[in-house]
Amino acid sequence: MVQPLSESRFDSDVSNSEEALASILDWSYARPTWQRDALRRLCVTGELDERDLSELTDLCKRNGRGSRPLESTHIPDPGSAASTVRLRRISGVANVNALKPGEELSFNTNGLTVIYGDNGSGKSGYARVLKKACRSRSKSEERILPNIYAEEVGSSSATIDYKIDSQNHCQEWTADDEHATALLSVSVFDSSTASVHVDELNDVAYKPFPMRLLEDLADVCGDVGRRLREEIESLEQQRLEFIANPPCHSGTAVHQLIANLDSRTSESSVRSLAQLTAQDRLRLSTLESDLAGDTTAVVAQLDATRGRLEGIGERLIGLESAVSSSSVANLCQLYQEYVTARKASRVAAKISFGSEPLSGVGTDVWRMLWEAARKFSEEQVYPDTPFPVTDQEARCVLCHQVLESAAKDRLSRFDMFVRDETEQMEARKGSQYRVALNRLSESDVSYDDLVEIQNLVRGHYGDGRNTRAIRRSAIMFKWRIRAALRCHGDHIGSEWLPPADSWPADIITKITADMANRVRAIQADDGSSERLQAQKEYQELKDRAWLASVVDDVVSEINRLRNATRLQGVLATTFTQAITIKSREISGQLVTDALRAQFAKEIDRLGVANLAVELQGARAAYGVPRFRISLIRRPNQRVGTILSEGEHRCIALCAFLAELVTTEGGSGIVFDDPVSSLDHTYRKAVARRLAVLGLERQVIIFTHDIAFLFLLEESCREVGAALLGAMSIPGSAVMTHQSVRNLLIKLWQLWNRWSTMFVSYTTREKCQSGRIRWMLWHAD
Repeated sequence: MVQPLSESRFDSDVSNSEEALASILDWSYARPTWQRDALRRLCVTGELDERDLSELTDLCKRNGRGSRPLESTHIPDPGSAASTVRLRRISGVANVNALKPGEELSFNTNGLTVIYGDNGSGKSGYARVLKKACRSRSKSEERILPNIYAEEVGSSSATIDYKIDSQNHCQEWTADDEHATALLSVSVFDSSTASVHVDELNDVAYKPFPMRLLEDLADVCGDVGRRLREEIESLEQQRLEFIANPPCHSGTAVHQLIANLDSRTSESSVRSLAQLTAQDRLRLSTLESDLAGDTTAVVAQLDATRGRLEGIGERLIGLESAVSSSSVANLCQLYQEYVTARKASRVAAKISFGSEPLSGVGTDVWRMLWEAARKFSEEQVYPDTPFPVTDQEARCVLCHQVLESAAKDRLSRFDMFVRDETEQMEARKGSQYRVALNRLSESDVSYDDLVEIQNLVRGHYGDGRNTRAIRRSAIMFKWRIRAALRCHGDHIGSEWLPPADSWPADIITKITADMANRVRAIQADDGSSERLQAQKEYQELKDRAWLASVVDDVVSEINRLRNATRLQGVLATTFTQAITIKSREISGQLVTDALRAQFAKEIDRLGVANLAVELQGARAAYGVPRFRISLIRRPNQRVGTILSEGEHRCIALCAFLAELVTTEGGSGIVFDDPVSSLDHTYRKAVARRLAVLGLERQVIIFTHDIAFLFLLEESCREVGAALLGAMSIPGSAVMTHQSVRNLLIKLWQLWNRWSTMFVSYTTREKCQSGRIRWMLWHAD
């Protein structure tokens, strides 16, 4: 008696998938925004292309800016995406064992299809094609050989027709092709698959949509991470050689900058260090000359320049003193005092000589004449007699006439006038005024000297700031001296003078001091502190000049390091640890428990519960659930070394059937000689199990065991009878005409499903035995 049909169905707990998707949505809120965008795309389109991956990579680099995250409206119905793949035909076979070219093998897309034939009848050729084209856990890469007796051979090929739901498709298959994606939904079980199921650690054959969603997200993270690492590697390859080996002097600021260059280095600090003023460049040139040139000539030139600079500087200091407010005010005061004394003298002369025949006595001209006459008399005519000489025979030194009494009296009165206090005051004040005036006039500096000192200052500092200060002060001094010479007689004090800056003597002092230091450094020994300091300053300036020539490249290197650091930062968002943990959590809910329960059911259905084996979950790899068969009492013992060959086959078949609980669709299943090494009890259990399985999906069986063939036929009839029993009508039921009619139609369909059987014969080259194909089918 077969098991009730309701127990033969594989559970498909869609509500659990819905809960898992809701859990993924809640979990996604804590994920990077670009991953939420990837989840949305995977939910909406199901598969990402190159454009999607490029866009997601850009979103990752932008920390998710511009992303469209996953929302509840993007999540599809978990059961709507399941597709059923069923095989229809293998045709156009070429170079596949000894199969005749052009032969074809058809399959019923519903129910059970049994391909029976003796050994060597060609079943294995078709089975090998399906194992290559569909999904098989076989470890061995079994090669499909052509007919070794054929004269011309080539690559094995065939045409496989199949259906995806209600749509027909065709796959041109060759032995070198990769598996067709759709055909991977069709599973194949054979002897080699059995050993893998029992002896190896296996991944779950199929994964529910929530798990596939997380696995696809992990793949996207891996792809985006790979692209980021490639970009980081590309940035590493762009590193400039001079950054690794800079031509700098050890210990300089530039050397330390390049050695510690990283993404945090300030661009402004680099450009500031690379900025050399004109004075810096002049200093660099000076140090190069001092450290590598003719020291004797350099020292002589420095001494001459320093002497000239000091001389002009001292004159300018004298000019500053001469045009100072106090000096000019003193000149004005002396002039005023002189004018006052002269006026007093003129008044006295007018009073004394107002009745003289000639006017003008006491004037400046008269004074000049009087002083000339005095000099002529004392030095030439009467050297031994004081002027004026008024003896009896004395003559006038001007007209050479003998002096008369009136003339003698006049000369005596003139002499008394000159010796008078008023006249002496005028002479004294006039002398003081002229001395001050001469000092002011002589303190002036020529324009040639002014140009020279400007050039010396400019040549030392290399900039215009100090030169302008020197020129401005000197010009203002010359302006003041000109104004003082011209206008001092018209003013009192110094408030009327143009303003003047103080003389920047510190500039000249520093230049002369620097020149003295240069002379000492040049003349110093190589190991002296002066020499070492000059060399250090030269190295600093030399390295800064080099940095100025490559500053843009250094800034580009900083930007490269920043990009690499930024990419390293976002690369962490591509790590899949959180995805693996979430996938493991969901797999425990959707797969592991269901897989273990289904395996226990299959063990019970095939009658091998006495073997005390169980399906254990193993550590997931990258979020993919894994399992293994183990003995309950000896979990560490390898099952394959304990079980008999028949028990081994039954356990493997149970594991294979249990995996189907993870399948969301009802795709076809292919069994190649599933009862090899089984006794009659196990064969009957397997036949019954496959007959029940045929109610739900396409089942294709290759076998050479005629006893198993009849067991299959018997099991199909029993399943059909059980189906009829399940549809029997209680005697107390009241049925309408329409319900009776529907029942009769249903019974007629069941009869056609389970009772149809046909046999076809074909011949085969080099083999006289017939090949029989039994096909028993029933629909869902």
